[in-house]
Amino acid sequence: MMRLRTPSLLPVAAVGLLVVTLGTACTTTPKSSAPDTDGGIDSGGVPLGPPPTLPEDPSVVGPYPVGVTTMRFVDARGKDLVAEVWYPAVVEDGDEPDPYEPTIFSASAFRDVPADLRGAPYPVISFSHGMAGIRFQSVFLTERLASWGYVVVAPDHPRNTFLDINPSATPLVVVERPDDIRYSVDELASRASGGDPFLDGLVDGVDEYIAMGHSFGALTSLFLGGGTVDLDAVKAYCHDHSSIACDYVDELDSSMLGNNGMTDDRITAIVPYAPGVWYAFGEHGEGLADTVEPFVFLADQDTVLRYPTEGLPTYEALGAPKRAAVFHNAGHYAFSDICALAAALFGECTETGWIDIDIAHARTNTLTMAWLQARVRGDTQMEAFLTPEHWELDPDITLLEGDPQ
Repeated sequence: MMRLRTPSLLPVAAVGLLVVTLGTACTTTPKSSAPDTDGGIDSGGVPLGPPPTLPEDPSVVGPYPVGVTTMRFVDARGKDLVAEVWYPAVVEDGDEPDPYEPTIFSASAFRDVPADLRGAPYPVISFSHGMAGIRFQSVFLTERLASWGYVVVAPDHPRNTFLDINPSATPLVVVERPDDIRYSVDELASRASGGDPFLDGLVDGVDEYIAMGHSFGALTSLFLGGGTVDLDAVKAYCHDHSSIACDYVDELDSSMLGNNGMTDDRITAIVPYAPGVWYAFGEHGEGLADTVEPFVFLADQDTVLRYPTEGLPTYEALGAPKRAAVFHNAGHYAFSDICALAAALFGECTETGWIDIDIAHARTNTLTMAWLQARVRGDTQMEAFLTPEHWELDPDITLLEGDPQ
């Protein structure tokens, strides 16, 4: 933890321009369910029978249409939270994907449509956005996960989105973020067993889940997944080094840690995209040794959390078993949809010499899905996509593997 201008999704100076360019809010209303049909459809329009067969190729879209709904609730701390949930869904012919309010940005998700429960209960994944990001900043990934039969929950981190960014609140945001995730997962579990019109029956209790996150959200996943914070170490590092993560270190103290839950024992693995700030976990990052099974995604031209001094040392400090995917000629935002939201603000979206963002997203989805299918669903065929040899002829990516022992 750190003086954290930290892991940022957006330069704060660009936030105002981004808000202006996003457009006005759209209003969506719940969709009706599909019409009654004989044979395989219940009276509510929801398919019956076995779930669809999942593909053998992790690079393709899964067989489920994607539904999305927004949860607004007050958590156990008395904090107002807003969280997006993506899930396997049922859609009608003629339905069109809906925008993510208050923007005009849309992808492939249909808002407030019935859930497809044929494969339920589904595994749960949380996603934590970057600084000045938003809960739907990486829908290329969250929608793909839902199409393969996962339920993904992603909260806004209050005072840390592009709509409400407050840099002076960052020290408190650092320590509150893990609980934002924890209580959003709890709310999902409650609604899934409480008759929610879109979420009921999708998940069962959520005794375990996988935590993902980008940038500041990657740091959040390291906290959640078992990383042990060392305030003395980060203060010493920031005394001797200039780092993007060293702007608020003097405002952090142990009482802030004690008043917030950092690790969630329900987490079985973590996937940090563009992480850094290893020095928040000890002089050599030793507090990261006990994190649960990390799969790390790194960009070798990251100019926010630089690969040589932030990303790679973070990976090296993590305990085994671990693996990493290093994307070449890729920048910090390759693991987000920022190029769809505000391409003009970021050189890596518009200038030559950077990885094509569609390639970056495709590789990210392929590797993430292969890893999930192998780890969560025991599909051993997917292991073939997770070896360094599989990618050795690909100029855009290199895989690293830690000692599995």
